[in-house]
Amino acid sequence: MLLLANPDWIDQIDVGVEQLPVLEGIAKGIDWFPKSRPTRSVQIPESVQIGVDPTQAQVTPQGNLVAPISLITRLDATEVLRTLTIALARRWQLLGPLAKHSPLSDPLVKLFRNRPAQQAAWVNASWTLLSGLSQLSSKTPEAARGIISNSILLGNQFDYFLSARALLTLAEMDAQQGNFQAAIVSLQDASLLAAQYEQHDELSDSFSRLAAYASASHRIELLEPLQRATNWSNNRSSLSQLAATTGAVELAVIATNFGLADKLVQQSNVLLRPREMALPRFRAQLAYASSLLAFGQNRKSLGLSNLETALKLMHGSAQTGAVAEPVFQAQMTLDLLASGALTQADCESILDEVLAEPGAVQWQTAPLTTLATITTSSLPAYERWLAFALLRQDSEQIVRRVDRLQQQVFFESLPLGGRLFSWRQAVASAPEQLPPAVREIVTATLQRYPALQNSGARLEAIAQELRQRPIPLDERTTASESKKLFAELKTLTTAHENGLAFQTLGRKPLDRYLPADIDSEALKQQLAPQDLLLAMVVSGPSLVGVAASDQGIEIWQVDDFATIDNKLKLLLVELGLVRQPAGQLPSGALLADAAWRTTAGQMLDALFPEKIQKKIAQSKRVILAPYGRLWYIPFELLPTRSGAGGQPWLTDRRVTYVPTLGSYAMAFGKRPQVERTVGIIGSMFAIDRSENEDLAQQLVDQIPNSAGINIQQKITVAPPVWLRMSIDRVWVGSRLEPATRPGSSLWDTVLFPLGKARQSQLGNWLQSPLRSPVSVVLPGYQTSMLGGELGNGNEIFLPVCGLLHSGTESLVISRWPAGGRSSFAVLGRFLNEQRDASSSAALRRSILALWPQDFLVADEPSLLPAGKEAEALTQGSHPLLWAGYLSAGDGDAAP
Repeated sequence: MLLLANPDWIDQIDVGVEQLPVLEGIAKGIDWFPKSRPTRSVQIPESVQIGVDPTQAQVTPQGNLVAPISLITRLDATEVLRTLTIALARRWQLLGPLAKHSPLSDPLVKLFRNRPAQQAAWVNASWTLLSGLSQLSSKTPEAARGIISNSILLGNQFDYFLSARALLTLAEMDAQQGNFQAAIVSLQDASLLAAQYEQHDELSDSFSRLAAYASASHRIELLEPLQRATNWSNNRSSLSQLAATTGAVELAVIATNFGLADKLVQQSNVLLRPREMALPRFRAQLAYASSLLAFGQNRKSLGLSNLETALKLMHGSAQTGAVAEPVFQAQMTLDLLASGALTQADCESILDEVLAEPGAVQWQTAPLTTLATITTSSLPAYERWLAFALLRQDSEQIVRRVDRLQQQVFFESLPLGGRLFSWRQAVASAPEQLPPAVREIVTATLQRYPALQNSGARLEAIAQELRQRPIPLDERTTASESKKLFAELKTLTTAHENGLAFQTLGRKPLDRYLPADIDSEALKQQLAPQDLLLAMVVSGPSLVGVAASDQGIEIWQVDDFATIDNKLKLLLVELGLVRQPAGQLPSGALLADAAWRTTAGQMLDALFPEKIQKKIAQSKRVILAPYGRLWYIPFELLPTRSGAGGQPWLTDRRVTYVPTLGSYAMAFGKRPQVERTVGIIGSMFAIDRSENEDLAQQLVDQIPNSAGINIQQKITVAPPVWLRMSIDRVWVGSRLEPATRPGSSLWDTVLFPLGKARQSQLGNWLQSPLRSPVSVVLPGYQTSMLGGELGNGNEIFLPVCGLLHSGTESLVISRWPAGGRSSFAVLGRFLNEQRDASSSAALRRSILALWPQDFLVADEPSLLPAGKEAEALTQGSHPLLWAGYLSAGDGDAAP
């Protein structure tokens, strides 16, 4: 802005016409890279005369001649020009797609198109570089390359003080096109020139980028020159020395020279230590490289600790100020839109770029920045992005962005934003099952790192062998040979996980391809005539829905989600799940005129317009992909039509849940092949311990190849990871509570009540070895619904995602734990029905069989306290006894 206010400043300077001194060759010691062309540099005077009118000077009373500050007669014009190039380059890097919408962009381009009156070659070359840099942030950035290329030399002969900046920019442009060879050549020249002119910021940038592009292209021969550059920088520039040393760490790791990498890490730490938080990006880059080193050395705990440090720094704070550029761009875009400085169309086009899945070049050139971007919460930006598609009524984009928004919730819960998860799945999958681009990357990686493939194959072999042995229900009676096998498996798992983490952190451009993106055409072909897929998300105050059938896709919108939210809370009170001082007792829920029936009908109307309600009524299976608090809605309980007489959905149709719109295929998977079942038994089916154990044992006895583990008995159970590998189906007859501490996530959610070790947590199911039971039944899972203070839905959504994406094909989980004899009845019927039916069909049959049965209120924990109930008996059709169950994933069996 200062420049635009003083456009003719350069012409006010008397640059002189004297011959510039020529520097033959490069100064002694600056020889760590070969220069791509013969070197002849010129030295520009640091200060030049400003044209001043002496008559404007003033005489003091003492007779001294004083000029106003605006008439200072000497100016370091080269430093002004160099500072402008740095500012324009950083503006391009920081603003990214925002830059072309800035009100400064066009005026800057126009300013530099006007050539200065000065005829000095170095002034014109400098002005040309400024023109090219400003063009980068314009609507036609492709024109910048030619302009910048013309600014490297003076008269096609001499390097000068801005040659290094021009080469740096060209290198970055080449790298963005994946042309690392050309970028490295430019950076080598730039580093030599920056050292010659003692430009330590350009030198530091050259070393950092050179190391990054060398790592991306596995140019490990550049490690030794970088080390020599490090030695030269000693006692000259700590910044340059730090950049070269830190960059060399990753190259040393790639070269598997771990001893040298350790030494370089220590050198970098010595340089960083006195600066504390002054250089957060260098600290983050060093922590990232140290994490790679630790994983390469098979030191997972240290690797995770270093990675956490790197990402914490890159996520930014008031202390560090550092933040990933795409995150900054997304937030600034929303801020500018809110202030009216950006149009909706421009905002959407920027978000199209900023929220796009990171491309190959981003992973190859800046993996840490990219990891920081995808692990920073960005749901508000995704919601606004969806809102733009709704304004334009762009059906195709609405469907795609609904899917992306649902995916993002899952990705933000996973380590490394889901990238580790994709690598694990990709390495474990058969090549023909992978997308072509993924297959190519994974094949090349396994060829380069055969140990990763060998460990994966051996893990699978051990897992298969352990599955042929007895289920390890009591470690005291487990054969020693089995224990040896499992010990080998644990050792191999550690090495395999370290190898996966090493690849995940590296510069391989593997997209997060799971959950799969929505494919509208494939979806329409896969849906049966009476299948209906309903996906819903909440964006701001509105609900957006997608209804897909074999006839096509329809979209609807509800403007006031708060109404639905309030209806849900009221419904829970009227059912008796949430007890209030003057609330409804559970016994009242069975009355023909019970208030919840009206509220459920009103919720149906609030959720779905009439045309969608008709589709629901005509369906035989509804496949649901909810979002956020919508996971708490017991859709099975909603009537098929509003008004009196509407029967619950479950009466006439199956209801299946899938994590995201794009993961609809999980509703069409193969029927789980169950051979070995284990029940984990707690206090669930009866208040009396002895009776509870008798009922649980009945369930175990009526299921072929079944066994039970009573968690109240003092037995030595094998590690849960061994247990889950050895069985096909697990049911947990005990109340399970998800973690509730602040910041708790999928990785903290307790799944097996078999101890407090990490092995007992759901996050472990997503770790190698990649096998979870094909069927999991959690009828005692408890959510915040029980207390009426609804969370964000992740306590259901994340376990569903985690289990279905770790190998489970069928999951039954509860929104609230019913418990008692009714749970025993549902579970017993389900476990038997599942042998011949899909999960949703088996659950539906089990619940319909429950409805005519009578139960003692005293035997049903969800209906207690019994002393306040008017009736001693209740029917199985009571909503609290069945409406909390949901079936996720499915098989191909008919209902």
